[in-house]
Amino acid sequence: MTAKCFQPERLLLAVGTILAVCAPDVPAQEATAPFAQTAQTAQWQGIPTVPSAATASFTLPSATAPVRFAPAPPAAPVIVIPESKKYPDVRITGFFHLDTARFAQSDESRAVLGDIQDGTGFRRARLAAVGNVTDRGSYMFEFDLAQAQARFVDMWGQISDTPLGNVRIGRFRQPFGMTELTSAREIPLMERPSLF
Repeated sequence: MTAKCFQPERLLLAVGTILAVCAPDVPAQEATAPFAQTAQTAQWQGIPTVPSAATASFTLPSATAPVRFAPAPPAAPVIVIPESKKYPDVRITGFFHLDTARFAQSDESRAVLGDIQDGTGFRRARLAAVGNVTDRGSYMFEFDLAQAQARFVDMWGQISDTPLGNVRIGRFRQPFGMTELTSAREIPLMERPSLF
């Protein structure tokens, strides 16, 4: 009996690729002899072997050259282009303070002061538009709608980084003291001191 070109015992397995080694007209005993010793060594070391259709077992010989892959091409550099800011822009903001009062009067209090009515109303109701017209020019329009007639609280335009510093024109809070410059959102009591 002779071995033909495609023999299961002569297959080499390498990284998932099956390579067939062809040797026509070689007797089966001679063809499987080199692999029998390899199979015995593999079984002694606990390496599983693959049985073939002939009389010998086969495992990957240790002398098999490792499969080498071509190196990956270098990655292209990533270029981040910052988005240009679009002008003019606007941001709508606002807040309100709700004030309520309840009175419990005695007869003597009603006789002296009259009947003081309970009440609820807005102490502040601000609506503002804040934005930029250029990278150096900004503006703010803030209205208070809590009074009988709406009024401007802040209405100004500003140019930054001039030779004179920041130039602001319009109606805005004067920089005289912490109490005046602290926002109405941040003051601890509902009213500022009477000095202002």
